[in-house]
Amino acid sequence: MLKIHVDFNAMTEDGKMIWINTDLECDLLKDLHPDLRVLLYEPDQLEVEATLVLEKAEDGKEWWYGRPDWSTSRDI
Repeated sequence: MLKIHVDFNAMTEDGKMIWINTDLECDLLKDLHPDLRVLLYEPDQLEVEATLVLEKAEDGKEWWYGRPDWSTSRDI
C-alpha cells in the first residue's frame, strides 16, 4: 500500500477529505489514480487508510485528496 505524507490540518471544509500536496510530493503523481487505497500519515502522530479522489478545477489544475476510513486510524 502506498504511504503518503499529509498534513491532517489540510482537511476540506466539510472534514471529509484530506488534501495531498503533490507540489511537494510531485514524484507521487505517476502512481496516483482515483479510488486507489493508500495510507495517509503524519510522522509521530497518526496514520489512516484512505481512498484517493481527484478533483479538476476549471483552469485544468488537478487536486488530489484522500477520503479517510477513520475506523483504520492508528496513533504512531
